[in-house]
Amino acid sequence: MHLPDVFIPAFTQVLPSVLANLLAPTLALRVQACHALGGFTFASTTIPQSTTHTKISKHVASYLTSIPPPATKSPTKPTEAPIVRTLRTTLNCVDPVHAAQGPVWGISVLACFVVLLRSRLCSDAKANRIISTLLGLGLKHKRSSVRALCCITWRPVTWAYFQPPLPHDPESEDETEESSVSADQVRAIYYKIVSSVVDMQAGIGIVAAHLGDCNSSTEEPIDKSLDILFSMTKKPNQSCDDAVEALRHMTGFYDLEQQEDIEPWNPSLLLPKSLFCSSPGLLTAEFKSLSSAVRPLFNQLPMIHDIRPLSRQELAMPNVYTKIIRAWRTALERLELYDDHEVPVRAFSHFCVFT
Repeated sequence: MHLPDVFIPAFTQVLPSVLANLLAPTLALRVQACHALGGFTFASTTIPQSTTHTKISKHVASYLTSIPPPATKSPTKPTEAPIVRTLRTTLNCVDPVHAAQGPVWGISVLACFVVLLRSRLCSDAKANRIISTLLGLGLKHKRSSVRALCCITWRPVTWAYFQPPLPHDPESEDETEESSVSADQVRAIYYKIVSSVVDMQAGIGIVAAHLGDCNSSTEEPIDKSLDILFSMTKKPNQSCDDAVEALRHMTGFYDLEQQEDIEPWNPSLLLPKSLFCSSPGLLTAEFKSLSSAVRPLFNQLPMIHDIRPLSRQELAMPNVYTKIIRAWRTALERLELYDDHEVPVRAFSHFCVFT
């Protein structure tokens, strides 16, 4: 159910005050602002895309990229927006005393920014660079639960890539259109960022989104999906296992009747509600026991069964055949067995069919 149109103008009126309170003088206000931003963000995804989203996206991009003028008595000139400096500080914190001082707050805010920016994140080079750099800090954190939360945030990063272009806002006078070449280049860079993280089934979400993209009629989604799975087979442990199971699922040789029974891809699977509605949840959990709050979020994410199986016609494409064999062979090379162990037939049964 969509919010009534009468509430749509309220989005652009509420957002500035919520963003301002992210840098409030008290930690309690910063946490409340993060809660409010999460609810605002999730609600914005329930409304059909319109110029309201364009206004919101532009406002968030400006908030991230606008550098304030230096203070009169300050000897140094600011080089980044205050929110960027704050996010970097929280993401580098190893043992926060308060939620608003730690990486969970920072990742929660970044997830909201990613969704509010929508497709602008794929075309705005400055916002793109800021978001990817900050998320990179989260992926390097010492705590595994923080790294896991950052991988969960990669689903909204993927969601933003597949969003349609934002509509032009006729009320905006100073908005300048980028050339198509420049926008394509930035989008290509953004996809490299998206596809660089495949751990903790983040790659499964990318593959599911590619194969479920109804706006594409080319072979490119299949090619990119198999490239993602190939990169997963080069990873140790669970990522390689996930890639093998995904390949087995995709190459199940479903007939036409089975294909019709498959549920259509739902992009909202890339937006786990608990990532944005975290009270109680992520921001109320003790940092020492963060894993207990992060673990349930994985149940809200795309799974292997959410990937659309390939049709017989798609499997017959020469390039598809080559890439499937490449991924399976790489996975087999990583298989470690003792002399008295047998090859797991269930996982690699389809390899025999293709070879």
